[in-house]
Amino acid sequence: MTELNEFALLLMDMFKKEIRGEIEPLKEQITSQRGEIALQSEKITSQQGEIAAQREEIAAQRKEIDELRKELRQLVTNYSPATRSYASVAAPGPASRPPSHPSSHLLSPTIAVTPPNSSPTLSSISNPSPARTAARAKHRLPCVELNLGDTQVNEETAQELQALMNRALQATAELTQTKCNAVIGRRRERVGFIFANEEQAEIVRNKEPWKNLTEKDFTQAKLIKQEKFKVKLTGVDKHAVGNPGRGEAIAQTVLDQINHENGLAIQTMRLLSQPSDRQTVQLVLVCTSQEEKDSVLSKGYIAIYGALARTSEFFESQTLQCKKCGEFNHMARNCGNQERCLNCNEQDHNADSCTNAPRCCNCLGNHHSQTPSCPVRQRQIQRRRDHEW
Repeated sequence: MTELNEFALLLMDMFKKEIRGEIEPLKEQITSQRGEIALQSEKITSQQGEIAAQREEIAAQRKEIDELRKELRQLVTNYSPATRSYASVAAPGPASRPPSHPSSHLLSPTIAVTPPNSSPTLSSISNPSPARTAARAKHRLPCVELNLGDTQVNEETAQELQALMNRALQATAELTQTKCNAVIGRRRERVGFIFANEEQAEIVRNKEPWKNLTEKDFTQAKLIKQEKFKVKLTGVDKHAVGNPGRGEAIAQTVLDQINHENGLAIQTMRLLSQPSDRQTVQLVLVCTSQEEKDSVLSKGYIAIYGALARTSEFFESQTLQCKKCGEFNHMARNCGNQERCLNCNEQDHNADSCTNAPRCCNCLGNHHSQTPSCPVRQRQIQRRRDHEW
């Protein structure tokens, strides 16, 4: 019995030694890992301090940028240029001045000047007077527009296109004395050739001299017929005009009835608004002359199967506004700016979830950034209208 007890004690001592031999390295390993963890904690704390400092610096830079934007927009708000058309700039006299670069007119169709005490009011922008409308029509460029998509014209400069048109004119017996004065447009599908006056441009449209020049497959150019005398109609019963799709022309039988009903000679009429479940739609009609257009606008309405439809000035171009940053003249997919709430101009949320007071990101006024009456938006629209050709 005694021997068994001694043997058991011996075994226990052996197990204790083995266990201690395994525990000691584990203790050392744990101590080493705790040291590494402490070092990592110190690094993390240091990095958190650096990140906090960088955030403060970024916040200060954003504040500085916002202040600079505010100053810039204030300058833009206070700057209200009037514009002069090509006709007034090109007219002989002491006010005439040649462009600084032979193709500078391609980049800016109008020249801005700022006469004293002259700034357009909101009402004059949104509701142009008949005199202003007539002046715009009077100064419309004598332009022949061509679609060059089917030709071999590709990377030609404005001077090369001008020379190409002049060679086509020389190849046409009736037009040897006619000259293309300038070229405007940046897309092959819509290039404008400017002539001395509208009468000359109309002769060129009728003679189609490009069909006499095989160079660059110029014969494949297609004339873009200009619709000059457009009027917008609102409150039109869509079923009365055949419930057309967007951009679809109204049937000739309906057009004949409208002309008969109003004593007009409207050329075409098409849907302007998006198809929807609403009963009424917007249309755009094309009059045969400026006089007919002025008559329709001054009357203020036309009758369509006895129902009244209101008339207003139609403008081809509208302003383009980014839905990401709220600024103008680009779209969200091409935007490199920081995303902003279009309701309050903050950067940490979007307009859908915004409960803040409105603040425009363009003029910093107390309204939503997409408000139609925003003065910066109105200047953008007016600038586009004045630059139409």
